[in-house]
Amino acid sequence: MKLLKEGGAHLGKWLRDQQEEDCTHVILRQRTADAEQQVREWNLAAAEDLDELAAEIEARAHEDGQHFRGPTLYGLFAYRDVGKAHVDRTFLRVEGQGGRESFFTETEAPDGRGITSQLMRHNEVATRIALGQTSEIIEFYKRSLEARDRRIEDLENRHFKMLELYEKLQSMQHERDLELVREQRADERSKFLKEKLDMLTPVLMNKLLGKGGASAPALGEELMRQFLKSLAPNQIDALMGMLSPEQAAVIGEVYEAYAKREMDREPPPPAATARKNGAKKTNGAAHEGD
Repeated sequence: MKLLKEGGAHLGKWLRDQQEEDCTHVILRQRTADAEQQVREWNLAAAEDLDELAAEIEARAHEDGQHFRGPTLYGLFAYRDVGKAHVDRTFLRVEGQGGRESFFTETEAPDGRGITSQLMRHNEVATRIALGQTSEIIEFYKRSLEARDRRIEDLENRHFKMLELYEKLQSMQHERDLELVREQRADERSKFLKEKLDMLTPVLMNKLLGKGGASAPALGEELMRQFLKSLAPNQIDALMGMLSPEQAAVIGEVYEAYAKREMDREPPPPAATARKNGAKKTNGAAHEGD
């Protein structure tokens, strides 16, 4: 049994308002599909405590409504004079809990109107159940969405932190790559300078010490001599064209030292030998005359 309208405080205020309007009595009526049936009447002018009167009226409505199944509507009417129109009214809706064991075994008449009333009650119960289940489903999804939003926010924060860390690592990797490139270039420059110096040092030393000096035998090894001796002029030109300037300078210096040694090794012409021998004899006769 449940009172669906506001309870004692509301009804007590309504009774005080009716007393101020000079109403003398109130009547409680049950509203049915066919007509209104009077339940009880109270003397409002003689009431000393309106709150107690309001509680009594509510208790009477509950007592009457509990024998019916489904909701029952009660109207409370205020009058100044008996037999005249009411001054004001208010309604109470009571949810009954009666069954076949209650005082009334049926609330609807066995006709079309009763069947319609029964269907409406069934629809009301089904709608209430459906709305309750829908409300529970909505609350569940609301909680799920809130949890999902919190999870998404947490994952986004982690993602941003991972991006920051990734950018830092990328910057560090870029710096390492640049340092590696700088080291490789320094090594290449050192290697280039070493190769150039290694190739130009013999030439420079030969220029400083003079051609045919002590450096000539070191440059004229027998194997190199045989190799240079076997080269034809066109081969030497082709070889010099394929070499870098530094390499060409080195080969040129070596070939010049080789050519000088070969000239020293060759025997002098016969005329030059006869002149040399005649000079030696003349010098001998002179010595004998002395």
